[in-house]
Amino acid sequence: MGKVIKIVSLKDASNPTLSVSSLPIGVYHLRVQTTDGKVSGVGFVKE
Repeated sequence: MGKVIKIVSLKDASNPTLSVSSLPIGVYHLRVQTTDGKVSGVGFVKE
């Protein structure tokens, strides 16, 4: 549906992790932006 579910800032994390345990079952797109402006994304399905 194209809704933003969560925004997380991990500025000081050298090996960041993100828990998806609280998300309901569904299809998601994770967008990551580094401090130098690089953007990458990945899709995943939570069953």
